[in-house]
Amino acid sequence: MFERFTDRARLVMATACFEAYRWHHEYLGTEHLLVSLVRDPRGVGSQVLKSHSMNEAQIRASLGLANPPSSEPTSQRLPQSDGMKQVIKYACQEAERLGREYVGTECLLIGLLIVTDDSAAVALTNAGLGADDVREEVKALLLAGIEDPEGNQW
Repeated sequence: MFERFTDRARLVMATACFEAYRWHHEYLGTEHLLVSLVRDPRGVGSQVLKSHSMNEAQIRASLGLANPPSSEPTSQRLPQSDGMKQVIKYACQEAERLGREYVGTECLLIGLLIVTDDSAAVALTNAGLGADDVREEVKALLLAGIEDPEGNQW
């Protein structure tokens, strides 16, 4: 399923899984992905979030994930929430829309914003972010010819 994802996007997904385990959640949700995106210091998704003054502490607080439980996390494979499945679908569509063969962290961020009825989208919307604005910001970054953290020229 993640063969089209960049290494960075795969790492963000793996970190999201760890975040869900840490919270003893029985699913992998969009809230875990949003925290994971902002934690990635070099990803384009994180750069966009930080350009809007969003940081990990703020996102955790808005999602109610400020202090994790103290007991050990579970280690089972977690199913994806319906919202997470939609985010992945929209992220793949966004990559195609941008004319790229791979799905990057910026595509995941836009996917989070498209799924409007989920906790991560609500947190992003409350912070003033919208899919169209973020999409335009990503396009501007791509047109500026920035290099992604994996060294691929866009």
